[in-house]
Amino acid sequence: QGSVAPRTQITTGETQLMNDPLFNRFQSLPEAIAPERDLWPEIATRLDRSPVTATTRVAWPVALAASVALVAMTAAITWRIASPAVDQVPPAQTLASLIQISSDSEYTPTPELLSTRTELIYSLQRNWSRLPAESQRIVADNLLEIRDSLTAIEAALSQDPDNASLQQLLHTTYEQELAMLVTLNRASHSLPIEVEL
Repeated sequence: QGSVAPRTQITTGETQLMNDPLFNRFQSLPEAIAPERDLWPEIATRLDRSPVTATTRVAWPVALAASVALVAMTAAITWRIASPAVDQVPPAQTLASLIQISSDSEYTPTPELLSTRTELIYSLQRNWSRLPAESQRIVADNLLEIRDSLTAIEAALSQDPDNASLQQLLHTTYEQELAMLVTLNRASHSLPIEVEL
């Protein structure tokens, strides 16, 4: 590659620019200005500092809560469509009394919740055959989804036990599971037993 020959022709625009006083002042400025002091020691000090780690807000708890809510609503709607009307008699113990948040905002399932949950699961298992086959599949899928969500939330809480959002999400998920179990048990008790002859 050869060197480029210098231009010898000057255009009219360049002539006008060279006659401009502002351009001439610009041309008289130095090409570089040295700082008044050496800046490198301060730059090196800042570079040597330990890197700052940014804390990012985890969006998955919200997504997990939304998926649990969607599963619960889908199960409830499907169940309502597939089953006859069920009396809306509230259970002897309300859900609110079974699921509590302690005074320090840390969620702990009460012994009553765990006992009621176990009873509802056994009752549902005893009446499982009363449910239509399609409803059994949907209910099983939804209960499995809720249990998977509970497991994931509890695992996340073991890593970050003071996370109030995760504690609230666990609380809400237990509420949804219990409400679903109560609804399913009421509905399964109202269905006739199918007997093949």
